[in-house]
Amino acid sequence: MSTLNVGLLGLGTVGRGVANIIARQTPQLAPLNLKITRAAVRNLTPERQASFPDIALTTDALSIVNDPDIDIIIEVLGGIDLPFALLQQALKNGKQVITANKDLIATHGAELTALAQQHHVALNYEAAVMGSIPILRTLNTNFAGDDITALAGIANGTSNFILSAMQAGSSYTEALQLAQQKGFAEADPTNDVEGLDASYKLLILSRLAFNLDPKLSSIHRLGITTLRRADFAAADFFGYTIKPLVQAIRHNEQLHLSVAPTLVPKSHALAGVANEFNAIQLVSNNTNSLTLSGPGAGSLPTANAVVADLQAVALNLQAHLTPVNAATHLQAATALDLPTQQAISLTTNGVVTGLDVATQLGIHGQIYAAGDQLHLLTQAVDRRTVAQWQDALSHFVGIQLHHILPVYDPSIRGSVEKFQSDEKKMNITA
Repeated sequence: MSTLNVGLLGLGTVGRGVANIIARQTPQLAPLNLKITRAAVRNLTPERQASFPDIALTTDALSIVNDPDIDIIIEVLGGIDLPFALLQQALKNGKQVITANKDLIATHGAELTALAQQHHVALNYEAAVMGSIPILRTLNTNFAGDDITALAGIANGTSNFILSAMQAGSSYTEALQLAQQKGFAEADPTNDVEGLDASYKLLILSRLAFNLDPKLSSIHRLGITTLRRADFAAADFFGYTIKPLVQAIRHNEQLHLSVAPTLVPKSHALAGVANEFNAIQLVSNNTNSLTLSGPGAGSLPTANAVVADLQAVALNLQAHLTPVNAATHLQAATALDLPTQQAISLTTNGVVTGLDVATQLGIHGQIYAAGDQLHLLTQAVDRRTVAQWQDALSHFVGIQLHHILPVYDPSIRGSVEKFQSDEKKMNITA
């Protein structure tokens, strides 16, 4: 059986993980005759080449993409513009493509998918979402006769690690430093802690789960940087914990999308997902509810997902099967605003009371006060009302508004309109 030559674009932590896994030649991989023959690096030194004696390293990534002997391209460079240009050329050259690049797929996934279909090659990106959890493969293969109406989950291991540390008593700054020391947070964690990373993942999940194409601007996004220890004490008092939740609720072609630190009921499965772990719960008509969980941060979980895609691509090539790419015919999605309970976090001057604030804003709910910290758990309201509250509180003398967090309601399950059955019109005889 002929060797399948693999070109690796990027030899950072994930790229090294991929190379190491393939080099082990596990019983599942050995029969596929996979070999990384070339790899692109940003900086080439004799020492680095010596670390990978069986792989020809180069700083010219395009030369790998244009190499006629390369069958499969794996992209783990990161960024958008350069990988987009490289993968466009790879697909045009008839290469099978695997990427772990969520930013790229969220931004240019539709264009790359169309190009892959046009040239009858694969575009796989399991590693772009939720690390070790095989969520994209699950969406592609397990719901052929079902309609997913909602999903909710923890899609960013960095944010979840930080909030777990804060739940245990750390400040935000202490928790971030710990995440950086353990390698779960970058030196510049902005994309993670401001929810952009999770938003990209939510776009990809929505395309595969609902066959709808939402825009980044339609996601209600809130970062975790304004959270304090007092927020966790208040959440505990109200019967919740705080998790960095992604959420999508579908009503036909409308999607309610949010990425935010969210109050999750303590009794819910997602409340117990801690540290760098990710999880996702899918709600559908046939299976009711399905939850998957696993490590969401780290080089090996991501590399493992890349290799799973590599195995699938190699098996298709050996069987001479034409790849079927996901999310090829998407419908436009419009924004849906669903009423949601909110948790308002304030600092007061000691004169203003919770009852004063609730009365002024017309809030019906619970109040938690500790020193100058004030928290209100409100009734379910739409985003327009939340914006009005934010505006009013910004002009309220004696109050500093920290944030308004959404509350997760697992009972909101979404819906998909069903076609009316024609069976009454049919005359069926035995």
